[in-house]
Amino acid sequence: MRQLVFVALSLFALMLGGGATWGVLHAADVSGALYTIIARWTNTGAATQNDIRASFPISGAALIDENMLATDALNAALQKGSVDQAGMPPTNRIIIEGLVLKSGGSFTEYTTEAQSDTLNDVPLLPADPVVDDAIYWGCDNPCRIVTWDVDTAGVNTLTLALEYWDGARFTALGGVNDDTDTFTTEGRNTMSWNMPTDWATRTVTGSSVNSYWARARLSAVTSQTTQPLGSQVHYENGEWWTWVESIATDNQEQYTLYLGGDDMVAAHQIFPGSAGIITADDSTIEPGGSYSLGYQGRLNFSTTGESVCLACKTGAFTLHATGSASAAGLFATLTGSGTTKLELAGLTLPDSGSQTVIMGASGSTVALFADAGGGLALGTSQTITDNANSWTWASEGSTDYLESVRLYTAAPSVFNIDDSYTQWAQGTHTDTQAYTGALGLDNQ
Repeated sequence: MRQLVFVALSLFALMLGGGATWGVLHAADVSGALYTIIARWTNTGAATQNDIRASFPISGAALIDENMLATDALNAALQKGSVDQAGMPPTNRIIIEGLVLKSGGSFTEYTTEAQSDTLNDVPLLPADPVVDDAIYWGCDNPCRIVTWDVDTAGVNTLTLALEYWDGARFTALGGVNDDTDTFTTEGRNTMSWNMPTDWATRTVTGSSVNSYWARARLSAVTSQTTQPLGSQVHYENGEWWTWVESIATDNQEQYTLYLGGDDMVAAHQIFPGSAGIITADDSTIEPGGSYSLGYQGRLNFSTTGESVCLACKTGAFTLHATGSASAAGLFATLTGSGTTKLELAGLTLPDSGSQTVIMGASGSTVALFADAGGGLALGTSQTITDNANSWTWASEGSTDYLESVRLYTAAPSVFNIDDSYTQWAQGTHTDTQAYTGALGLDNQ
């Protein structure tokens, strides 16, 4: 997928009268939507593109400010034709993680000031700027928009070069738009750019914050008679993520984003990327000997191995991808008083939609189940003891998008495990259910 064409917002108050009944055809009821946005992806390459994590640039904060999007984003639905599509809305404004000003050879941190709303306590440029002076900002995650509260507008003639850390050097950001006009416009204004694909974390001189750092560096200075001063600094990821099944060469996919009105969906998906998600260790979420883990999402077997985790807690629990895209599998290792290993091989992924994986233990028996083509593995349960290691979910690109992750650690009073795939899927025991509602997975 080589090109993204993003089509402008269309205001379209849906007044369904006079026999307009198309809204009932949708899984998400979009009949009350007030606005639509059309997003198109065109494949201009030489080969068909498959299983694409796709995004289109948009400001979540701007949508919220204009009352097009609720802060919980549940009044938004993404569809292809009349079919719901996976989607992760952009963030609202998030307070910046770090801020440092370089003036001459000196670096001064203003993180605390940039995270407060005290007026005029953040110098946005040095009082007497020279070439290569810079203001650095750090985002918890890769970001596409930074918002500056400019309390005292600068009076200057200078040029700012926006750059990010690519793992080796600070390099130019593309598609830059500076609505602050080099901090000469008072009020809340943004800088935005195209999202880099190789942004790396680091610290910068003057701050111990390990973050995704970018900077506005002075590449030319003619004059400055008034130093710009500000207060809070925020960022947004500035992208709406979705998943595109396939685009043939010289073909196009079109999605419609519905906004406004009443809630249209109950939840959105999560696109974890290759880094995955980290959950800090907590004694209340230790598995023990009786537990259920539910994992639902679009699985990806383009890379496999012990580091490709659906769910991992070093020294206790690993559930990772094995095999290959054409011969997919799952492997679990559980460590307690002993070690239990479970393997599901020969899984078949459908062309679209999400898959469900369940790991459940009764205190004596543990089962690993997947509905991707069918599979069930049984072994001896291990009592997994507490350790200080954090949980890692959906790492190394193991998952295109997540529907949900659920860990239920309370020991059930009665717990039986079916011993065949058919029994498990149907819930044949009188005290268990089919996998869709089994093992306490309504507890999130």
